[in-house]
Amino acid sequence: MKTSAGATVEDVNHMVLQCIEGMQSKIPSRGHLRGVGLSVPGLVNRQEGILTYSHTFGWKDIPLASLIRKKTHIPVFLDNEANLLSLGELCFGSGKIYKNFICVDIRYGIGCGIVYENKLLDIPGELGQICLDNLTHVKKDMPRLTLEDRASDHAVLKKVEIMLQQGSTSSLLKSYTGPVTLDRFREALLNNDQAALSIFNQALSDLGIALAFLVNIFHPEAFIFHGPMTENNPLFYSRLREVIDTCSLSPFSATLDLKPSRFQNMGGSVGAVALVLHELLDLNPAFFTKS
Repeated sequence: MKTSAGATVEDVNHMVLQCIEGMQSKIPSRGHLRGVGLSVPGLVNRQEGILTYSHTFGWKDIPLASLIRKKTHIPVFLDNEANLLSLGELCFGSGKIYKNFICVDIRYGIGCGIVYENKLLDIPGELGQICLDNLTHVKKDMPRLTLEDRASDHAVLKKVEIMLQQGSTSSLLKSYTGPVTLDRFREALLNNDQAALSIFNQALSDLGIALAFLVNIFHPEAFIFHGPMTENNPLFYSRLREVIDTCSLSPFSATLDLKPSRFQNMGGSVGAVALVLHELLDLNPAFFTKS
């Protein structure tokens, strides 16, 4: 289930309830739905089931789990979406072969989930909120230039839109009717379109510098990437490798793996299933740890 950045709490509740009804209708008569896992963008109090803050939605202190539970009488659990991507990889995916890895989710924003010593740290990584502004320009409660303003999928397409409005972009990007989508932008990259490559390389330079910080701090064995721009895109990995190798300590980056998630757009659902299994059946208490 996907939600847009402008969705209200009522919108999300309605969509979740519809989804639950759809699942219940497919369960055999002797079975029942044991629990629901929700993957949400933002800061989460996992124990209380509260979305503490979401930059994407502009929400604060929303008790999502209890709102859904009151309507369905089914146990509901939620966590940050990047954390659940990491949990899914740890339980069922590429993360099973690593003790220390970081999942990076690049879509409208940029988040990361950190697994250390085979445990998911309870620290939703708001990587996209790293401030890139000159400090002399930063004022309290004023908009800031952040990493997700420069390197998210949304930021890349916004840059294309601005270049098209200024008439300074390539003939290939101009040839598309309607707005340039991520698929069309990827097509331009594969066709060696110079305007698309310029935008892409700048975004990956900013992202790579941020990831190099994480390499130096956490010493991960791998970065596992989620998001449309990271799938079947060798340019993404080759450019990112260059930046990380340049900006991080060489002993840490020498054996670092960069790979896409094999779950693709199902990663959040896989992580939500892992969360429900943990909370209800306590399959592996070691999956979670406090930072």
